[in-house]
Formats: sequence, structure tokens, C-alpha cells
Amino acid sequence: MEVRKKNRLHLPTWKKIIDTIFLTQYVPASIVINHGLEILQVRGATSLFLEPSSGKTSLNVLKMVKPGIGFELRTAIHTCIKTGETLKKTGIQIKHKNNIRHVCFEVQPLNIRSHEPLLLIIFEEINLLNETYISLSQKISR
Repeated sequence: MEVRKKNRLHLPTWKKIIDTIFLTQYVPASIVINHGLEILQVRGATSLFLEPSSGKTSLNVLKMVKPGIGFELRTAIHTCIKTGETLKKTGIQIKHKNNIRHVCFEVQPLNIRSHEPLLLIIFEEINLLNETYISLSQKISR
């Protein structure tokens, strides 16, 4: 009986560890925003794409997004809100820790019951070497 009590006490701890592993290693960097562009939730490792600006704290996605992504993201968000369709943007270059990184993102409306319309934005880093290999292998297999 005593052993069961000890195991129950540790259950939330290992669940939190597993959740942390999944969120940092397997879940894509993503955010949920409202139509006011306010970030409501963050999932995964987003530091390549977002960082707080200095000065007064803001959760506005356009104020937190890294330079190089902002214009494309603003356009995609407004188009998604207007049309209700998912949009994906690729071919974006950003500077991160003195290196050029290639990224893409997808903006999609969340069709859930909520007191306000929400959008999901999924960010991804593109490995150009892997993309080239996949592209070449597709051409060869034809």
C-alpha cells in the first residue's frame, strides 16, 4: 500500500518531464493568436522565430517576430483572416546568432468554438541540404 502512494506522488513529475521532452524536441514551434495579433499560447521551441522586444512588454506577434519574417507574416495573417484559408510561406531567410537560417511558416484558422476567432501559426526551419537531396531524388525516380 505504501509503495502505491509513493508512485502516485511521482506520477505528475514524470509526466511533466515527458511533456517537456515532446514540446522541446518533437512539437513544431507554434503559437496561437487572436485576430488582434496577440499571442495567446506558445508550443515548442520558438526562439529561432520569436523574441521579446526591449522596452514595454508586448504579446503582439509582429513585435516579437524576428526581423525578416514580419512582413510576410503580417500579409499571411491578414489574408488568412480575410479568406479563412490556410497559407504557407517558404523561402524566408533570417539571421540567428550570426548565421543565416532558412525558415517557413503556416497560418491556419482554428475552427473551434471560442469567444474570439483564433489562428494557429506553425514555424519550421528548412534544412536546405535535405531539401536539395529530396528534390534530386524525386527527379531521379521519375
